[in-house]
Amino acid sequence: MSIKAIVIDTSKDYRALVTHHLLSHWPGCKVTEYDPVAAGRLADDFSGAGNDLVVLGDPLGEESGLDWLRQFKAIKARCQFNQTQTTSALNEVRLQHDESELKLRESRDALHRLDTEISGLRDVLGDLTRAAETEDVEIKGIRRERDQYRSTAWDRTQEQAKELTRNAAIKEQIAELITNYPDVFYI
Repeated sequence: MSIKAIVIDTSKDYRALVTHHLLSHWPGCKVTEYDPVAAGRLADDFSGAGNDLVVLGDPLGEESGLDWLRQFKAIKARCQFNQTQTTSALNEVRLQHDESELKLRESRDALHRLDTEISGLRDVLGDLTRAAETEDVEIKGIRRERDQYRSTAWDRTQEQAKELTRNAAIKEQIAELITNYPDVFYI
């Protein structure tokens, strides 16, 4: 005969943990997981009949697991599960749960340290981003000044080129006049 158990708790992870430990101790165990928040309260006449083990969490959503236990005791005559097995199995599960909880705390602490490091890196990244934006503004200002200088220099060069072109044209005209009217101009 295989052992039948029901695990009543609001936490899916806790139900899975208890189920895992029950199956580790009793490989043929038939475990029913019950979520009182999703499925609602068990019927008022639920006695645990047909189960060898009832693992009852506390709190159960808005209700107390102790109230549920009182309900089970009120109809104790119909309870079929062995309370000695329930207590001893629950203690074993609690010990293993405490070990798992310690590992979970250590993992949470490591996660917290990692989160703190990530937060620090975000701050550094923010500082670098602000510095890059400041440098970008400075670079844009330098580029604007350079472009203005280039524009001004280009304009000056164009003016000088026009002036030279005018001067060359005037020189050609003077040379033409001297050539055409040698007796007027004495060099």
